[in-house]
Amino acid sequence: MPCATKCFASPAPMPLLAPVITATLPSTFIPASDQWPRNILVKRPSAPDRIAVRRTILGERGGMCPLASLAATNHQLERSDMSAKSLQDLLDIEDIRNTEAEYCEAIDEFDLERVIGTFTEDCVTDYGKARGGAQTGHDALRRRWQGQTGGARHTHHQLGQVRVHLRGDEADCVAYAIADHERNDGSRITFRYQYRDTLRRTPQGWRIAHRRLLFTVVDGAAGEREWLPRKDPRG
Repeated sequence: MPCATKCFASPAPMPLLAPVITATLPSTFIPASDQWPRNILVKRPSAPDRIAVRRTILGERGGMCPLASLAATNHQLERSDMSAKSLQDLLDIEDIRNTEAEYCEAIDEFDLERVIGTFTEDCVTDYGKARGGAQTGHDALRRRWQGQTGGARHTHHQLGQVRVHLRGDEADCVAYAIADHERNDGSRITFRYQYRDTLRRTPQGWRIAHRRLLFTVVDGAAGEREWLPRKDPRG
């Protein structure tokens, strides 16, 4: 007699998860996308300066990926451009850009101690002969800004392109900037110039050790300036 209720076939048993193997490899062990086996998953390190990178190898279709396959791929991975040094270089460049930005923010807020904190104690700053020439140290920097920017009601310093060349614990930096100054009488001056900086790595971070200012365009003020050298476009 046929069954009155509809019968269902038993579901197929779920496949067991494949065994998991974890391996700790050098941070340079990063292949091109077309070289990475499908059965390898990468867990990125939690900190940029971490020496080891954890990688989990999962079996494909129930099988275990042999460690021999991992070792065979290592030769290709070691040729990767990513390295601890290149990563540190990127971090240093970002820190230098932040130091340049910190200076601009601090001078617009007229927070002189914060401004001075972006320079080394033995810093040399040269804003041209008309602005006192080369001066050394934090005290000279403080006097310079009290006498110059202190006469403005408002200022706005805007960074443009910033180019950095690292030299170990020192770096050369060319930063373009536009500075708008509103005097107490309401008149305005606009300066466009380059910061030609040398920065030094310190325990507190990258700090400006030498700064030279080269003007490109000035609106609203006369006076002697040290201009950026420029070839004559007429030949």
